[in-house]
Amino acid sequence: MNFIEVSSVSKKFGSTLVLDKINLTLEKGEFVVLEGKNGSGKTSLINSILGLLDVNKGKITLLNKSPKNHQVKRNIGVVFQKIKFPEHLKVKELVNLWRSYYDESRKTEEILKEMNLEDKANDFVSKLSGGQEKLLALALALLGNPKLLILDEPTAFLGQDTRGIFWQQIKKCKEEGVTILMTTHQNDDWEYLKELATRKIILSNGKIQEDIQINSLEIQQEKLKNLHEEIKKINYFFLFFNQSRIELRQLSHNLQYLVGIFILPVTLIALWWFSAAGKSNDNKVAVMLAISFLGLMIYAIERLGKSISLERIGGWIKLLRVSPLPPYIYLLSKLTLVLIISSISLLFIFGFGYLKLGIEEQFLTWITIFLSLVLGIMPFAILGIGIGYLLNPKSIDVFLGLSLFVISLTCGLPLSESEMYENILIFSPFYHYKELLTWSAHFDRYPVDYLGLHIFWLIWTGILLSFVTVWAYKRDKIVQ
Repeated sequence: MNFIEVSSVSKKFGSTLVLDKINLTLEKGEFVVLEGKNGSGKTSLINSILGLLDVNKGKITLLNKSPKNHQVKRNIGVVFQKIKFPEHLKVKELVNLWRSYYDESRKTEEILKEMNLEDKANDFVSKLSGGQEKLLALALALLGNPKLLILDEPTAFLGQDTRGIFWQQIKKCKEEGVTILMTTHQNDDWEYLKELATRKIILSNGKIQEDIQINSLEIQQEKLKNLHEEIKKINYFFLFFNQSRIELRQLSHNLQYLVGIFILPVTLIALWWFSAAGKSNDNKVAVMLAISFLGLMIYAIERLGKSISLERIGGWIKLLRVSPLPPYIYLLSKLTLVLIISSISLLFIFGFGYLKLGIEEQFLTWITIFLSLVLGIMPFAILGIGIGYLLNPKSIDVFLGLSLFVISLTCGLPLSESEMYENILIFSPFYHYKELLTWSAHFDRYPVDYLGLHIFWLIWTGILLSFVTVWAYKRDKIVQ
């Protein structure tokens, strides 16, 4: 069986042809090396094989299935050329997270010992050297006992102390019958590849120029690893719970980020308290709602969007896309984080309002306000995720400024009495969110005639932005 089959594949970026009618097959147990200068198309070919790029022409199958097939991802391990792991996770935490994606994985202690990283288990990933990060990337690739290993320039940044460990693991994979595709332009690699590789393919200008046999395929049939053909029931709840737990763990290690989330609403309400307006009894609830509204909006759009953008640019999301983790589990874990952070932020604001501002409302009113704020922010959190896939971190700051300007114009402030302005407001989700919050604070005496309309618009906005976010996820230019 051919583990990889590329048939007449062509890929364009704009008018540039980066892959030109590529034909390539890898048999079970082969070790094929892909060589070529920078810009020759190696990485584009790897990304196409992994299903990260949609080709313009031709067909690619991975283990006789589509590269995007979930079952395929259970059988492959990948090491990318560049990857920046979440810096606020410890090495052991990251490995345990990755283990949870596979139903047949190696033990954390075992894989760290083989990579000589056992003494780094409780260190943050950001403290690792470049070579140690590459060994950690290889550890993740081998955790699920892969049958196919794809390595894109894996030896870059490897020093002499880590190079030997790396090649020891690759040799072990070859002996166990793992099929391997590797790209390289490091001359030092051939010290090991001349004994291990079965073929060398030279790529130039998007075309295969040479296909050279190096060693014959001499692996005993019993050593060839079998595929995970059995489709086991996926415990989605476990995946979701573990992913959400890690998101919270990562946040707990980042005190600066937490302070940045809470400092704006807390500062605003404290400044208002010290002002002359804060001493009066008028509109205290309205001001508390406005500050909560602003704080949640900034977090949902800017903070969440920037965290997604940083993970995307660093390559972490790219690695997640070739793992067995379903994308919607990752996105749901981010939304869960929004729920938790928003809830904690509101508890601070409500506590301040009750203890310092003397706001006394019925318990049911506090609950109604809380639920309206937290659930109403979800569509805008989805917007933040989509923005994270479309923009780089610096551009998100500009987008936030524009968003706050649009919000101020369309949230229903008494800026104009014209009929046209009122008609425009009806189409603004910010207006419906504001109206929902107004109702929540006075639900016992506020007319409910349009409550269903406000809720409908927020739900509709969430659905529409979900489609936009999925589209942004699929067209990720960082991957391309």
